Amino acid sequence: MDTIVRPRRFMFLQGPAGPFFAQLGDMLMRAGCSTTRVNFCGGDWIFWPSRDRRNVLNFRASGEQWPAFLKAQMQARAITDIVVFGDCRSAHRAAALVAEELGATFWSFEEGYLRPDWITLEAGGNNARSALIRNPQDILARASAVSETPKPMPVSKGTFRNLALNQIAYEVADILMRPAFPTYRSHRPTTIRLELSGWFRRLSSWPMRRISARHLVEQIRDGRFGPYFLLPLQLDTDYQLREHSPYGSMREVVREVIASFATHAPPESKLLLKKHPLHNGTPNLRREAMSFAEVFGVCDRVVVIDGGHLPTLLMNSDGIITVNSTVGLSALHHLRPVKVLGSAIYDIPGLTFQGNLDVFWRERKGPNPALISAFRRVVTHDTQINGNFHTKAGRRLGVEGAMSRLLKSPPDEYCRVVPFSKFTKLLSKNSHSLPSAPAPLPCRYDVALQQTRTSPSANYTAQPRSLSNAGSPSRAGNASHNRIDVNGQ
Repeated sequence: MDTIVRPRRFMFLQGPAGPFFAQLGDMLMRAGCSTTRVNFCGGDWIFWPSRDRRNVLNFRASGEQWPAFLKAQMQARAITDIVVFGDCRSAHRAAALVAEELGATFWSFEEGYLRPDWITLEAGGNNARSALIRNPQDILARASAVSETPKPMPVSKGTFRNLALNQIAYEVADILMRPAFPTYRSHRPTTIRLELSGWFRRLSSWPMRRISARHLVEQIRDGRFGPYFLLPLQLDTDYQLREHSPYGSMREVVREVIASFATHAPPESKLLLKKHPLHNGTPNLRREAMSFAEVFGVCDRVVVIDGGHLPTLLMNSDGIITVNSTVGLSALHHLRPVKVLGSAIYDIPGLTFQGNLDVFWRERKGPNPALISAFRRVVTHDTQINGNFHTKAGRRLGVEGAMSRLLKSPPDEYCRVVPFSKFTKLLSKNSHSLPSAPAPLPCRYDVALQQTRTSPSANYTAQPRSLSNAGSPSRAGNASHNRIDVNGQ
């Protein structure tokens, strides 16, 4: 008797700005799966150019109504999988809990843990919510059981330009279509006007900053700069800072690190702060850092660099202090001592310094070379896909790799879903074993399945309210077309 395989039905929520999710949805439909898209704003709407709008939901109601709406739609459409970009947006956090309740698989994309030329896809969540094993002995055992992933194809050329164009298109569409999605509020803490003004100021001074950074890197390479510790700055908009650390902003991090450095670091050492390449100048962290340096009496030992060759900065440093940036992984690859201030997938005994920051300056220790090699192999095999969200070649490879992982049957025992509700805001520093959970549903994608179209009830009454991070539902549309507009036409 033939085994009956349950058809896979994917629901896409917010994705990266650009056509990546739409292209992945098209490939899933060609493989015999069905797809449903939920739009929260005009930016979502323009990047899902589906000719068949029957399975598109425009959510325009309040955030409080989102979980009930989502649950009803998932049940009516027999959704088996939810796909998102980033697991920390409030709409996505709620979706993870609903998916867990209904037994669906929650898939989360993110930028690559390893850079460049990688993207991340995991079942259950990313970063602090990742199901990656954290026990050193288990990592070594897992690494010996998997084959080494081939070197990735370079697909990142032109990323910044394409990312900027996609993001501008997304923001413009959001503004122009605001009447259609009146309650939507972006997950980003600053307005597009403030961000654009910061970018204009930053770009205008780019030539001089580039020359200054190049000169400083030459000093470091020649040994004229002296010993230093590196603090890579993260963006205030970064959910890894906001959700997976005890800090509310990089300003708090900079103050704490400079204070500790002034009191406990060797007097001959310097502290080099590297600005994030996507930082638009708002807030002015250089000014904040030098202000704190003056307060703690180390103005001559604190330096801020905007740009510069990151591998050179890492290889020549005495150690790296980070909240939870992926730069920490790169530093471990170069066998540099790393101190993590937040929660990170690589903050593991044998990889990072486990003592407090005040002790790190003088008692730092580099990672175990065998363990970091094994960890990178496990991370690459279990979470990474060769690709890029913003280049044509990168999207092609990324979609192919995502298809293989999404439709994998049976799933790898090390890639099983961890219940989202098991996680607190921060994982315990001493917790290195994670609970197991049911595996994703299988899919027979070698035989195209007839796509099933349902007509869920569109009778949904909503009270317009301000929506933060979650998006916007609508009033019932044409049920015969399976397109649901909540609080709209």
